[in-house]
Amino acid sequence: METRRAKAVRRRLNRLWARGDDEGQLPVASEYVRKEPGDVHGWALWGNTLFRLGRFSEAEAVLGEALELLRHADPDIGWLLAKALSHQGKTAEAKELLTEQKHISPSSRLPFLGLAEVALQEGENEQAKSLLREALDRTPDDDPGAFYETALILLAMPTGKEQAEGLLRKAVAGMPNHSLSHLLLGALLEHENPPVADALIQKARRLWRAPTDFDVMLQHTRELVARSQGGDSD
Repeated sequence: METRRAKAVRRRLNRLWARGDDEGQLPVASEYVRKEPGDVHGWALWGNTLFRLGRFSEAEAVLGEALELLRHADPDIGWLLAKALSHQGKTAEAKELLTEQKHISPSSRLPFLGLAEVALQEGENEQAKSLLREALDRTPDDDPGAFYETALILLAMPTGKEQAEGLLRKAVAGMPNHSLSHLLLGALLEHENPPVADALIQKARRLWRAPTDFDVMLQHTRELVARSQGGDSD
């Protein structure tokens, strides 16, 4: 379970991110790890901050150190490390790591989710679909963030739209203040149910606190949805 101190650090990082202070996040995360080297959540915060900044090789180094310290027994760290590897084109290393994590933590959804992403990168859509089923079988009903993450992967698959929509509805219900869930579901429903889509997008606009301009993000999300359906964005 995440410690109270780690939650406070996460809130501080989120405030810095919302202000657009990307570089200001790093000393907060790294200082916390120096003070609490045994806290897995601190390492995850540090590694994920580097990942969000696009500093993938540094994220790999931090998360690799964490995994060694934790004796390879944390699926969150393993998943984040695999993502950092994949973004550097090291898909074979990512797959090997996630396969190992799958055997170490068989009840965790994360190794299966990561392997599904790798399978999609390699064009193995049926394998990705099977791995996502394994991930969803291990996803508790009270984890709407996991539904959002899985929906994003489903939208990269040729036949994933319907299932992604169902998961996004659960994400919106479980995270009423999560702007990205409202935005993605709204973009997904724009052609088949414009009034509902507009309400979702307007709510996302009201909730939006990120440094990226909302309309830029809206266009990016529409393009993501259009690609998932084999079409072009408006």
